[in-house]
Amino acid sequence: MASGVRIQELGVGSQNSGVRSRNSESSQMRRAGRLIPANIAEGFKKRGRADKVRILNIAQGSLEESRYYLILSRDLDYADITSLHQQLEEVSKLLEGYLRAIERSKS
Repeated sequence: MASGVRIQELGVGSQNSGVRSRNSESSQMRRAGRLIPANIAEGFKKRGRADKVRILNIAQGSLEESRYYLILSRDLDYADITSLHQQLEEVSKLLEGYLRAIERSKS
């Protein structure tokens, strides 16, 4: 699934790095990256339009959190984020389109 975003590939703050802030940021980045597809899957299964939109909006929040951590990683010279940023942008556009389609639907 494209929305996996592969946040783990950054390798920021591995457990062997000995730098607590990097470990914390890496952990938060992985968590946010995992929540995007999890919330999309949960929203997909919701029956009501309002529930779908609410859960998918939570996925958008996780996506924005992931975007923040990618930018932070770039700014702190932790990693080259070009590929991951492009993937995140693609997921963002797909998720936005999905939300618009749900909002326009009659059911």
